[in-house]
Amino acid sequence: MTEEVATKEEKKLEPKPESKFEPWSKEERESSKQKYACEILVSNGTLADVHTTQAPNDAWIIKYTVDDKTLLDLSRGTKTKLFDMYYDKFK
Repeated sequence: MTEEVATKEEKKLEPKPESKFEPWSKEERESSKQKYACEILVSNGTLADVHTTQAPNDAWIIKYTVDDKTLLDLSRGTKTKLFDMYYDKFK
C-alpha cells in the first residue's frame, strides 16, 4: 500500500512595506496654495501615478532628489511659482 504524503504549506513571511517618505506635510500642501498659488496633486508618486490622463492640463511633473532618493511629484502652477516653492522647501 502506498500512502500519500501530505505537503505542508509553508508560511512565507511577507516583508513589511516600507513607509512612504512624505516630503510635504499637510500644512505645507495647504499653504502652498495660498503662498505660491500652486497645488501638489501627487506627492512622491510612481511614474504611473504622475503620468495620468486625469490630471489637469496645467500640471507639471517635478523630479527632484532628497537624501539620494529621486522623487516625482505632480503639481500645478506656473513654472516660476513651482520653482520658487520647491527651491524654498529644499534649498
